[in-house]
Amino acid sequence: MRIIVDCFKLVKGYGKSIGIYNHAKNFVKYISEENVAYEIIVLGNKMNKKDFNLPNIKFVEIGFNPLNKFIFVLWELFWINLYVRRFKADILLFPRGYLPLKSKAISIIIVHDLIPFYYQRNYPEYINKLESFYIRKRLLSSIKKANKVITVSNFSKNQIIDAVKNSKEKIQVIYNGYNYIENKYDKNNEENIQGENYMLAITSELPHKNFDGIIKSYGIYYQNTTKPLNLKVVGIKNKTKYLNIIPKTIEKNIELIGFLNDIEFYNLFGNARIFIFLSIIEGFGFPPLEAMNLGVPVLCSNSSSLPEIINEAGILVDCTDYKDVAINIEKLCSDEKLRNELIKKGYKNIERFNWKDRIKEYIEIINKVYNDN
Repeated sequence: MRIIVDCFKLVKGYGKSIGIYNHAKNFVKYISEENVAYEIIVLGNKMNKKDFNLPNIKFVEIGFNPLNKFIFVLWELFWINLYVRRFKADILLFPRGYLPLKSKAISIIIVHDLIPFYYQRNYPEYINKLESFYIRKRLLSSIKKANKVITVSNFSKNQIIDAVKNSKEKIQVIYNGYNYIENKYDKNNEENIQGENYMLAITSELPHKNFDGIIKSYGIYYQNTTKPLNLKVVGIKNKTKYLNIIPKTIEKNIELIGFLNDIEFYNLFGNARIFIFLSIIEGFGFPPLEAMNLGVPVLCSNSSSLPEIINEAGILVDCTDYKDVAINIEKLCSDEKLRNELIKKGYKNIERFNWKDRIKEYIEIINKVYNDN
């Protein structure tokens, strides 16, 4: 069996596809380590070659620029078929979820979420209308035509079923795999931040990441707490632009942090007293799992896919109820018994997302789809 994995359009750190990039990288890595009777061909580019050119993989570097939007569109609509015919592929796997207009090969797509539809409904002014139209139409068309659709949560599965009627039978949920963080930080290292005297949140400028909810909830917590902890927020750096929604007396206790390298990031993350993640919608949601891995108790939104990913290993809250979020921040900061229980549950919870188990599920699906077609 010859499988083509289309990674040409993936560039690490470009756009909003870092999660898709990492998923594709791990899929290729772990399937290359399995003893499978496949010939796996990865179509990539010079910018991702170091991550995808692995043993037991035939890496084909496409000479075009994947960051050129015109080439990007032509590739996924038409040009990829030239390589499908050239290599006589049996199965095509698309980590970004978009099929070419026509293809005779068996197709498997991975749809991580339907967040573009959320933005169309709730923040149409935030997106380029033409790009949004293209993405939404192409995604729906690809779901309809694909032989198999893999998605990363039951929440995303239900969204796909609502968007594309009669698609239920072809959809399979395979949770994302999780790579354990090892030797990234040491709480006993004197060079690290000590004292657990702060809480950490991760967000971004995207509206669905709910930065306003984090800040407003913290403001209520700060005003109602005798000795409030400081808040560090990773993902936004422009303090003047983003902290004008709270009083100046509270602003001084909030630090906005932009880019950090891995060691800096995990030092900061691992030494936090609690972790706050108030995203409104996620197809999966990795940051809470990172917190669990690092032994940091989690306060998380109860929306979208997050309850099924968090399970019972964190406190789930309505991210629009700022008063309740503030109450639970104080509770998690002060209740040592609760904190220790959640830390233990967190360690157990991340075991559900082992990549080796995930790749076995992919192999089962690939074999079944091939035999059925």
